[in-house]
Amino acid sequence: MNYDDSFETNLFNIVNEKKTGTILIATKNNKSCQITLEFGEIVAVTMGRIKGYDVAPMLLKSGGIKRASFNVNMVFPHTKDAFISSSEKFIDLLKNESEIAQAVAA
Repeated sequence: MNYDDSFETNLFNIVNEKKTGTILIATKNNKSCQITLEFGEIVAVTMGRIKGYDVAPMLLKSGGIKRASFNVNMVFPHTKDAFISSSEKFIDLLKNESEIAQAVAA
C-alpha cells in the first residue's frame, strides 16, 4: 500500500481494481485487523474478537492505522460472523468514523 495516500483511498483502489487477497492492519495501539477481499468485494473483516461491520469504528478507537499491507491471493478462513454483505456499507462506516474523529480533533 502507498503510505502517501489515506487508507480509505488505498482500500477504494483495491476494491476498484477487483483484487482478491487480505489487507493486514496493525493499529497504533498494537491491535491487528484483517480485511478479506474476493474480486474487489470486501467479504470478511476481523479485529481480534470483533467481527464484521463492528470493526470499522474500532479501527479509530484503537488509535488509527499504523501499518497496512495488501497480500494478493492470500485469503484466511473466517467464522460466519466475520462475513459482511456490502463493501460499500463497510467503506461508508470507515468514512463516517473518520469524519467524526476529525471533527472531534478540530
